[in-house]
Amino acid sequence: LFTNYLSLSGSVGVDAGLYDQYETRFNGIYRKPVLTSSNISLSTDSRNPIIFSLGGQYQEDSKKAQDWGGSLGIDAKPLPWIELTLSGSFDQSRNRWSWSQTVSNFNIFALRGTDQYNCTVRATVTFTRDLTLQVYGQEFLAKGHYENYQQQIGVDAFAIPTVDYTNEDFNRKAFNTNVVLRWEYILGSTLY
Repeated sequence: LFTNYLSLSGSVGVDAGLYDQYETRFNGIYRKPVLTSSNISLSTDSRNPIIFSLGGQYQEDSKKAQDWGGSLGIDAKPLPWIELTLSGSFDQSRNRWSWSQTVSNFNIFALRGTDQYNCTVRATVTFTRDLTLQVYGQEFLAKGHYENYQQQIGVDAFAIPTVDYTNEDFNRKAFNTNVVLRWEYILGSTLY
């Protein structure tokens, strides 16, 4: 935290890999590669009516998969009873060794590359201590491509598939929204 209340944070981590049953959707054990990660974030003075934030992250695993991304956010309090947040982020991943599908009890893995983008808007209007309106909206885009399909023959061993598999490429778009009017008509009892 600097003297002008600008804040800067960062971290570095290592995931030892270990064994994972979730990657295969409980259809056997997979040994995850060792993963190193780092991130950094910067934020302006949180006491101001407008706060800007910026972040970035990078990951790489022992099988040469790479993941990088960033985020940008604006928090605004134009009036004491109104809070607005606008944020956006992107994440790109390349050469991630990932489960693709299970065919005849055989796990099929492939190298996956993904691009994800999202934009989120949040607003809270506080009419009284007991009555608030909350609005949320998110546009989400995700695109993924699989290549070099392999059949799992051990916890971390793979071979050319002996079963037929399908191409699992995807391109998804979604818009999610919620509007909630919350009224605490008596202490401890809330109506939505």
